[in-house]
Amino acid sequence: MVAILNGSRDPALADDPALNYADAAEVLFLQTSEVFKTSEV
Repeated sequence: MVAILNGSRDPALADDPALNYADAAEVLFLQTSEVFKTSEV
């Protein structure tokens, strides 16, 4: 989560084996939602 908060948009972050399925989905959602927000500005 720290990497995402620092601006990382690497989808490989969701591949962390320590994340359960729901957390991995949340990571992907956060990454894609931020990309759309920044592209609209």
